[in-house]
Amino acid sequence: MVTIGRKGRQLKSLHEGNGTLRVQVLFDRRSHPLTAFAVAYFRASGPMRGGGRLTVQSKGRFFLRPGPGGWAIYAFEVLRKDRTKGR
Repeated sequence: MVTIGRKGRQLKSLHEGNGTLRVQVLFDRRSHPLTAFAVAYFRASGPMRGGGRLTVQSKGRFFLRPGPGGWAIYAFEVLRKDRTKGR
């Protein structure tokens, strides 16, 4: 889920552009998964109600651990870069 913030109320719609997810898993000596590092990137854009267009870019880095219910995120950093064109 993406949180757009205040600009989200001004959007008519938001359409995905492109995105990637890269995951690296580190294993212990017995080949059991120990931790994972994931990098997620996406870009989306959409028209704004008053005219113009909003473009959203997000890049997140996530550290995960295996647990009883699957993988869990234990640390992350997400950087956003939003641009508005026209009006």
